[in-house]
Amino acid sequence: MKKQVLMWILFAVFLWGLPLSAYADKVRIEVDGKRVADLGASTLVEDEIWVPLRELSIPFGMEFSRWDKETETLTVCTPHVTVIAQVGDQWLTANGVCFPVQGEVLGCRGGVLVPLDVLCSVFDASWYREGGNRAEVTISDAPKIPDASIYDPEDLYWLSRIVYAESGGESFECQLAVAEVVLNRVESEWYPDDVYGVVFDQENGVQFTPTENGSIYNEPSEESIAAAKLALGGSQTMPDDVLFFVSTLIGPNWVSEARTFVMQIGITDFYA
Repeated sequence: MKKQVLMWILFAVFLWGLPLSAYADKVRIEVDGKRVADLGASTLVEDEIWVPLRELSIPFGMEFSRWDKETETLTVCTPHVTVIAQVGDQWLTANGVCFPVQGEVLGCRGGVLVPLDVLCSVFDASWYREGGNRAEVTISDAPKIPDASIYDPEDLYWLSRIVYAESGGESFECQLAVAEVVLNRVESEWYPDDVYGVVFDQENGVQFTPTENGSIYNEPSEESIAAAKLALGGSQTMPDDVLFFVSTLIGPNWVSEARTFVMQIGITDFYA
């Protein structure tokens, strides 16, 4: 009798020790009324639905996919959209258009997990959530195809370069913030009305040191290009009135003394 009780106790402990994702965190996904065979990969991450990119692309006509084990990058191709997502990135691209990923792209059994709302944005599909662990996706009859021509070539060229020159060694969050500050200046009545004009503005002295030391001409990283694309696409992590940033490695300066401190990201302070 004691042995049986002990066995049941051990069994209960075993069940209790299993990760919650094995039960409560799994999500059922249906596309146009048909359940997606995702091998149980769709799950909740901080109450947001994340799905396997490869399996969820099949209902949208996926023709092939390629997994690069070395870079942990998944490429998925449908007749009209090529999606590229790399584990750890805070964005994914579709036909060269950047879509923000809250947190970062997650790895999952030789593939990646992305937020369901991001995937639906990529394929211009609608979706709704039923309860906590079920979602229904509806494919559009005439979806909008992502098109990188939404980015002005000259704006992207100079914005990605000033981002890289000013913050290429810092986090993606910081690079995105720098890009948004530049665009805040474009929208401000006190500065030129295009990216090139803002970057090379010298009306009140040199505004960005890289234009003086030549680093503005360095080839930008993929991160800096992605940050520039997200900012040009309307990302807004910075308030509109934030127009200045200064490295914390620099001593007291007129910006830190005269402007209103807003936040610090890494070694960069941002001011309104």
